[in-house]
Amino acid sequence: MPDKITGAIVQAQRLFGDPDDMLYIITENLNTFRELYNKRLTALPHVLRLNSTLVMKKIVKKELPIEG
Repeated sequence: MPDKITGAIVQAQRLFGDPDDMLYIITENLNTFRELYNKRLTALPHVLRLNSTLVMKKIVKKELPIEG
């Protein structure tokens, strides 16, 4: 069962190049993000370094017109 911290990860992608992986994380506040970053993500095996970018404001959100 995901908890408040690991449940914040809403999407994960494997990338070509650097960085190797990208996580999309939504937290209720900066303290929750810090806890996730400092206690969980840095403790993962094989994680050598982390880089984060915080979104200030969502300007446009469009869904892709993909039919299945």
